[in-house]
Amino acid sequence: MVRHILIKYDNNLNHSLRLNAFLFFCAITTLLAALSGCQVDARPQWEETKKLSKNRVPSDDLIWHRTDEDKLIIEQKVQKYLNEGLTQKDAVAIALLNNKALQAEFENLGIAASDLLQSKLFTNPPLSGFLAFPTNLGNTTASLLFILSDFYQVPKRAAFFESISAATSQRVALLIIQTAAAAELAYNQVLYYKKTLELQHGMLNQKILIANRMRVRYAHGLIDELTLRAAEAAVTQQQIIIRNTEVSEIRAQNMLNVLLSLDDITQKTPLISELKWDGREFQDLQTYVEFALNNRLDVIAAKQDITSAKLNIEYQKTLIFPYVGGGLGWEGEITQGNTFGPVGSMVVPIFDQNQAQIAKAGFVLRQHEKILENLKHTSRATISNIINRQERNQHNLKQVNERLAEIVSREVNFASEWQRKSQINQIEWLMTRLNHLDFEQQLLDMIWLLRMDDVRLHVASWGGPPVPMVTATQSPIGPVTARGPTSAAGDSSTGF
Repeated sequence: MVRHILIKYDNNLNHSLRLNAFLFFCAITTLLAALSGCQVDARPQWEETKKLSKNRVPSDDLIWHRTDEDKLIIEQKVQKYLNEGLTQKDAVAIALLNNKALQAEFENLGIAASDLLQSKLFTNPPLSGFLAFPTNLGNTTASLLFILSDFYQVPKRAAFFESISAATSQRVALLIIQTAAAAELAYNQVLYYKKTLELQHGMLNQKILIANRMRVRYAHGLIDELTLRAAEAAVTQQQIIIRNTEVSEIRAQNMLNVLLSLDDITQKTPLISELKWDGREFQDLQTYVEFALNNRLDVIAAKQDITSAKLNIEYQKTLIFPYVGGGLGWEGEITQGNTFGPVGSMVVPIFDQNQAQIAKAGFVLRQHEKILENLKHTSRATISNIINRQERNQHNLKQVNERLAEIVSREVNFASEWQRKSQINQIEWLMTRLNHLDFEQQLLDMIWLLRMDDVRLHVASWGGPPVPMVTATQSPIGPVTARGPTSAAGDSSTGF
């Protein structure tokens, strides 16, 4: 009797232990699933981007629009800049805050942060089982495998995507520099065309007066018809020049609107800065080139791409054994006859040792090394062209100011005085005034060229490729994109 009770108690105990073991197996699986949640934090990438752009652009006021609160802050800051007219510095600040194309590129920081976080995650353990129901529960099995290959793959993969994340921050910072430069160029271009239109209208008035005087002289037989027609043609040509300049002014205004992501900004807000050139002291070319090679973000990003390519080679080598798993297995009837033991699985690299991908990563590495060498040459050539052009234009501007400005002014004063005394005819006086306006247009053109090259030199020294004079239908920040290759193969989507 006692023996029967003990046997029954022992069976109940074994049944309880087996059931608890099975429940423990299920609980561990559920716990691991619950702990696998994660949240993407792009703040490190954003802070690195702001750090790189600091001192490279005239405004540090950068906000990444991620929430409604960010949007409200941006709108308030933009309105504050517009309250008392728009300066060149204000235009740059608004572009950095409000430019929608740049804001879109900021999202690449979040994408890079997401890729980086994903690269650090271990593979979810596969849970497999077989339930022989309803025929025979004794053949029921279950296994939980942990991907052991993650222990040597994840660190290499994470290092690779860490490097890609750094390159993304560098390229976003480059786009910040280019956006600031494009806004400055667009603002100055609007100023240039406004001033040009004033001068061109002044020339038109002088040519109309000259044509009127020519008609009087023709009526008195003092000139032939060909001379009269030439004066009238000059009026028509000037009117065409004005219409073309008006079209260019509208295009410049539209470009500024796009860069600031505001509509009709030049019609609603006066531009209060002046287009002028204060001059600069030039250093030798090698000084500019060395500075650029140490500070240009496209060069820095190209070096980072080389690092990424090297890390990708190391990562691809870990994929020779792409899958090695080990874990726990169970077999039994759930309530009795349970068996536990280790389970293993791996992919044997017989046919594919990932050699093609390793070789491909090697080709990409050499490609990036050659791209970097080409960047060094193009950087030097770009800076050399800008410096030589600026030195020439600054020298020409100085000569015009020193030698011609006084002469033209004296000619105008001389003509005005003698015209009052009726010693010269009115046509000669009007021609002198016309030449003076043409001289002012030449000065304006040289100042505009110097200002353009000044902005381009800044970009070539700190950022990268020259800023194109884009139209309103083109991307306001040029062809560069913040999303560099996220794999050494140059593909924007790398599987894990």
